[in-house]
Amino acid sequence: MVMLRILLKINFDKILSHQ
Repeated sequence: MVMLRILLKINFDKILSHQ
């Protein structure tokens, strides 16, 4: 599913932004 991929990307971006 594309939605899952988008969610994963957003999560990854959030983690990277947090550091």
